[in-house]
Amino acid sequence: MLKRILFTSALLLPLALSPLAYAQTSQHETITEQNEADLVKELEYKLKSNKAFLKAAHQVVDASKDEEALSYLKMAESAAKEGTVHYNSGEYKFGIEDISESTQMAIHSIILAKNQKDNTIRDFVIQEEILLRAKRDKEHKEMMIKKGQAEVEIFIKTAERLLEDNNDEAARAKLKETIASFEASKANLLHEDYDTALEDINKAYKLATHTVKDIKRSKGEIITFPKKTFLDEKEQLEYEIKKNNTYVFFASRIVKDGNKETTKTLKAAKALKEDAAKAIDSGETKKAIDKLKESTNLYINALKQ
Repeated sequence: MLKRILFTSALLLPLALSPLAYAQTSQHETITEQNEADLVKELEYKLKSNKAFLKAAHQVVDASKDEEALSYLKMAESAAKEGTVHYNSGEYKFGIEDISESTQMAIHSIILAKNQKDNTIRDFVIQEEILLRAKRDKEHKEMMIKKGQAEVEIFIKTAERLLEDNNDEAARAKLKETIASFEASKANLLHEDYDTALEDINKAYKLATHTVKDIKRSKGEIITFPKKTFLDEKEQLEYEIKKNNTYVFFASRIVKDGNKETTKTLKAAKALKEDAAKAIDSGETKKAIDKLKESTNLYINALKQ
């Protein structure tokens, strides 16, 4: 069943006839893959050291029974859980950010527990944590905004191509509203108004996906935009299949016939998709997920150009 779903879009959208027109060079793809491998290595190291810090923090904080220190430790554990979720979802930068925050909070909890009677040190730790949290919050929002902008830009290009041979005025109006929110997000990010920029890009994302859905529905076709809500590898595999098929569709609509590098990138993405299907057949779910992610990333990186 999963294999059939995986190749549905390949049957309906013969991408061999519409290769990516502005793909990454093979050298850049290698660099991108290496960067991701480095992020995975860094995150795995941080996860390992974080466990040691949390264990040490528990020994000190539990013995001290300091309520403020315990509060920091609970926040450290919460951040560690979020980091693990991001690791399992392949969002390594967010994972690194969460685990780093968890370790810092664990250290601060130890300092607070060890200095219950020294208000100078305790006040310093609390003030430092406030500053660090503000910095992390800013960096996290900026990362979320830029990630959202990259995705929305792809949706906008897809909608524009779909509307070239479609007179759906309602969809055109919704697309215009999407672009306005998208541009507002970029302007607010430039002025470091992160909260408003995040609101703008979230609004643009919803409008963009609804626009594409409406255009496809008017043609009697269906496309889904899967959400990353899965509890096990089976759900994650289904998500990655749907996500890959979505970007395969985007590529088929946005890009035009191009050069040799474009064709080479298309073949690489298609080969990874086929590898995923083989992994599914052999029951290697984790391998299939990884191959699908690699395939999807090739499409996304190309569409960002």
